Amino acid sequence: MHKIFCLGEHNTEPIIISVESQVRRGLFMFEILGKAGKSVQESKGRVLSALKQIQKIPTLNKKITVLLSPADIQKEGTLFDLAIAISCNLSLIPNMSINLDLVSKSLFLGELDLLGNISLGHRTLSKNQVRVAVNQGVKYIFTGQDVHEKNTQTEIDSSDCTIVYVKSLTEVLSYLEMSEEELLKNVKLRVSPSLNDLTKHGSETQHYFNID
Repeated sequence: MHKIFCLGEHNTEPIIISVESQVRRGLFMFEILGKAGKSVQESKGRVLSALKQIQKIPTLNKKITVLLSPADIQKEGTLFDLAIAISCNLSLIPNMSINLDLVSKSLFLGELDLLGNISLGHRTLSKNQVRVAVNQGVKYIFTGQDVHEKNTQTEIDSSDCTIVYVKSLTEVLSYLEMSEEELLKNVKLRVSPSLNDLTKHGSETQHYFNID
């Protein structure tokens, strides 16, 4: 069982959330544990549809359980979708060709549509969120495209963390088959702005999970 990492919020501060999933045989069931709010529970439909679109994964006769940890912290928002999808994909196809070392160094953040396309909607990454990720040893952040930004991939202080903007779940999975060297070569454009220049939207981007 592999841990996939994403970001949540606790007391208005970013926090790393780990996602684990388990698949068993039986009548179909999909449950998300770990104080998952309504918007997180709704990700089940988006994730299942996206997985079926890209992998034709059979989910009949499967009991899928997803755990979001720490389990005692409330989770809200749609940006857990990508991490949940990656975790479920690994559990449904355990022998798939994935660089698990790269996965363990990565954080996944994005909302899925039914076809597996990824976005951040009107949200953006904040300086604080990136700092939290870097402090926890994250080297790569795979995230959806902010609708306000151009379609580029951006490297933040290359010795610390690389942010890779992705359009689809298929694209993420293709990256995760690569070595770290191949990944960096395939990122089309990488620049190294300071964290102060990470977002144009300042304090408006600090709290995009809408947790009370």
